[in-house]
Amino acid sequence: MPHGRGGPSALFCSRLPLPPLESACVPALTALERAAHHAGMIDPAQNDDDDAPEAIAARKGALRQNLRGARAMMAHAAGPLAARRIAERGLALLRRLAVPEGAVVAGYHAVGQELDVIPLLRALDQAGFITALPVVPEETGPLLFHRWRPGEPLKEGRFAVPVPAFAAPVTPQVVIVPLLGFDRRGFRLGQGGGHYDRTLAHLRANGDIIAIGAAYSGQELDRVPREAHDAPLDWILTDRETIGPFTYGA
Repeated sequence: MPHGRGGPSALFCSRLPLPPLESACVPALTALERAAHHAGMIDPAQNDDDDAPEAIAARKGALRQNLRGARAMMAHAAGPLAARRIAERGLALLRRLAVPEGAVVAGYHAVGQELDVIPLLRALDQAGFITALPVVPEETGPLLFHRWRPGEPLKEGRFAVPVPAFAAPVTPQVVIVPLLGFDRRGFRLGQGGGHYDRTLAHLRANGDIIAIGAAYSGQELDRVPREAHDAPLDWILTDRETIGPFTYGA
């Protein structure tokens, strides 16, 4: 199965034509992106990976606070159209990568203004893929994944995150990852718990997987502050484009 570590360094960007409804969202998102730059959220001079770990961690914390508010504004401006565009791009990407039907694709149930990927999971389920959701374990470690089809019952898991009501453990070949910010090296800024960093490292140590971030285009940063444990992505889907594959360490 294709994997970013062996992929070319050049970016592949797939831009779908904007339907009439989407054009109304573009000015608002563009204004948010400009505001992010002026507020210092996107400042390459403040994102030096060679800084001390304490400085990088502090910079990440400040970015998270700013990005949570900005992402909420993006979600309001974009509405459900962004999720539909992600569904189209995600299905097209898996087909382009020749991911076979029957492969397990893990998504997530959006919380806190994360971009909704349930429409993508629904499209994948209808196309013959096995879909799943993450479950946060009781003890620190990688996420678990339980099979779930859109429309099946959910229950409240740890941190009030919805999880499948019935446990049916699976191992994903593709993981759709939520995020607060991303850059064009394939690095993401998450919530700070390290759940996906531990999970991607665990899955990669045991096989070949594809990690795909899902985000609004306005969540892009010039350079995500990076620590040694941060797990990179292979691709990123936004409401405007498909970005990747990434060569780790670029």
